[in-house]
Amino acid sequence: MSQIVEIVSEPSATKNLGESSDTQALHAHFCPNFQPIYHLALDGLQPDVGHEVLWVIREVLSGEIVLARALLNSSQEELAALLTEAKEVLSVPVSGIISDGQQAIRKAVVSVFPAVPHQLCHFHYLREAVVLQKFLSSSKMIV
Repeated sequence: MSQIVEIVSEPSATKNLGESSDTQALHAHFCPNFQPIYHLALDGLQPDVGHEVLWVIREVLSGEIVLARALLNSSQEELAALLTEAKEVLSVPVSGIISDGQQAIRKAVVSVFPAVPHQLCHFHYLREAVVLQKFLSSSKMIV
């Protein structure tokens, strides 16, 4: 029998910025329009092929987990539902999303956060750059 893992919480906007109440007071005084924002990272962890995937959405700056859930299916629809739930939990706007760039994730992010920038994590971005360089080098396009 599979175990259901579920964590749903809202990270503290001041915690993720590492701010004390004095710093918050300074922001309020000198930057009255200051709005905390979240950057989210979405990643799936699959221990073995054919098993559930544990999807984790965390706030990047603080590292706090916003939502974690095991899913049997990693389809665009399932991931969009997961992102929608995370969006409903958060009271602070999301200004960016980072993932490994799977097509299902890309489509889910666009459907739930159409105006929010989405980028590859550095590891996957650099890995793709190396693959492209190897391809271009092998085809004699890079001298």
